[in-house]
Amino acid sequence: MPTREQAFSQPEALRRLTGPGGAFKLSTDEPDGYGPLRVYDTGPKTLRELLIASRAFGDREFLIYEDERLTYLEHYYAVARLAAWLSAQGVGHGNRVGICMRNYPEWSIAFFACQAVGAIAVTLNAWWTADELAYGISDSGCSVAVLDHERYARLLSVLHRLPSLVEPRSFNEPRSFDEPQSFNEPQALQILVVRDPDRVSGIAHWEDALAEHSDVRELPAASVDPLDIATIMYTSGTTGVPKGALHSHRNHTTNIQNTLLAGAVARAQLPDDLAGEPPIPCALQTFPLFHIGGLSGLYITLVRQMLEHPGATDVALATVVGIASGGAPVPADLINQIGARFQ
Repeated sequence: MPTREQAFSQPEALRRLTGPGGAFKLSTDEPDGYGPLRVYDTGPKTLRELLIASRAFGDREFLIYEDERLTYLEHYYAVARLAAWLSAQGVGHGNRVGICMRNYPEWSIAFFACQAVGAIAVTLNAWWTADELAYGISDSGCSVAVLDHERYARLLSVLHRLPSLVEPRSFNEPRSFDEPQSFNEPQALQILVVRDPDRVSGIAHWEDALAEHSDVRELPAASVDPLDIATIMYTSGTTGVPKGALHSHRNHTTNIQNTLLAGAVARAQLPDDLAGEPPIPCALQTFPLFHIGGLSGLYITLVRQMLEHPGATDVALATVVGIASGGAPVPADLINQIGARFQ
């Protein structure tokens, strides 16, 4: 971005950033089966590439959960070990892995381990009942389910319904629309339990799975295409049973680039004396990780609680640079309150 005394307008900033030579240059792609798509020329093309790029941040903190802290490199190594464990279970390109737990650091590790081996992460609703969990695991064709001990205890009552699953053909394999769906041999559902204080026997435990591959520092070899399916995320099922929505790697990486572009446009509109290197950002994650947009009602409540907290002084909120919400209307009075506090 050239040196300037005055800020760029929003349209001019967007044109410069997405045009020739811009950090977010756009071009047109026409993949088979799709119409023309506007795509980013820069940035990671798959979530596997995103994970690999994260190594560059090394010892910078990536996740903080209560008293636990995980750096980018520690996260990468944990992902590599779990990816090796998944590969040893026969999980690879196009296989489905269910993830259902609280917002533990293990959620992110399990998610990216799926992306590392080309598997599809099925993000199951952690608030589902036992019957709903059994439905999601069966409907999506999970061969592995990564659960915290609470979700495992909930699933126990219906586990007898899932003695084995028939693994559908990979969503990522080419198939014409009139070709009947083919199936592989049935395989047992493998369960991996996270943070189990009781160390229940007969199932795999997270600590043991990573310990089996403690010397692993690199991801298993895998070929992942931007149009491969990366996730299955279920709808709420308000008018029927929940439906699994498919998202490609390109869907996710485009969303990431969109977010980065929005920040770059905002900075480009600042005068020179305010447009310097931004501070290292930190996000308070209030959304349940299984949901694409999070529960806006809960999020809005948390924002209101933060703003109305006795300790929420201008000094305490000085490092808050943005508040985002989506999925439901934000009350007008809260919008006004946010504007008044951060103007």
